[in-house]
Amino acid sequence: MLTPRQKMAQVTYLLLTDPGGLSYSFLKDGLEVNDRALRVFIQELKNIPELHDSQDQTRVQVTGRGPDRRVFLKPLDIEDTDTVGHVLSLQFAHSMLRFLKGTQLEKYLTKMSASFLKGPDKQLFVNLDKKIYSINEWPKDYSKKSEIIKDCLHSLLYRKSLKVQYKSPGSKQGKEHELNIYTLLQYRNGLYLIAKSDKGPKVMVFAAERIIQTQKTRKEFRYPPKYSPEDYVDGAFGLIKWEEESHKVVINFDSDLETAITARQWHKSQSIKKLKDGTIQFSMTVSALEQVVPWVLSFGSLAKVLKPKSLKEQIVNEIEALLNQYNKR
Repeated sequence: MLTPRQKMAQVTYLLLTDPGGLSYSFLKDGLEVNDRALRVFIQELKNIPELHDSQDQTRVQVTGRGPDRRVFLKPLDIEDTDTVGHVLSLQFAHSMLRFLKGTQLEKYLTKMSASFLKGPDKQLFVNLDKKIYSINEWPKDYSKKSEIIKDCLHSLLYRKSLKVQYKSPGSKQGKEHELNIYTLLQYRNGLYLIAKSDKGPKVMVFAAERIIQTQKTRKEFRYPPKYSPEDYVDGAFGLIKWEEESHKVVINFDSDLETAITARQWHKSQSIKKLKDGTIQFSMTVSALEQVVPWVLSFGSLAKVLKPKSLKEQIVNEIEALLNQYNKR
């Protein structure tokens, strides 16, 4: 049998976790008390300082009559505190970056969130991981790269060159680079480094999962004052912006896709116009076409490439290859 203190703790927990509150009949049955004893119990609830708002007024409220009578907690005013906004923003970031699980970055986020969740508004954040949720599209797994990511962050923040063993696509073993890391880049739920290698004059992009080993150095590098990551990436259609390449892409989309196309910022150079027949004409200038091909194909017959000719040919070749694949017996 529960003690009075345990009963109080149980009811307090239920009020904090159930915005709808608790009925009088539920409380009377659970506490095994009569109407008079229940009124005393509710008054004791109202005297609990942790259940008061910022004006030191009780949040314990009673509503309804007869069998509909209920006790509930008045919600905190979200405008009363900046903490709420901070926690919501952190939780959204945490949800979006779930692919960082097991890394130092994930630990930092968790620790920061936990410090807010211990505050006076903690009852607002019950089930917050379910209330704010994002879908990570085919995320990469960095749980075994925690120390490597940690060394990369150290190099980035303290401007110290980092020696890495990097395994390029198609190679059987790693190649040593000494990197000056300028940016830790998140792209399609993967981590990349924009860095200058001692192996060449150009700034390059390195995939974090391809780094086999790292070694810190004491060699400090100068962060380029005019550097910007935007100069080395091409939005959603490529990690590397090739200065020597430029492709004007023009695609006609079926009118059924008007909202789907116009509601997003696909590329910073994009322009969209609606033709007389309802067709949505989309234009942009990109430095590489590799990522444009699967994007166009994802819309099926509702998208038609007008320019450039090379993109049209790549689309046709891919469709023919798909047909051949499915026509095989």
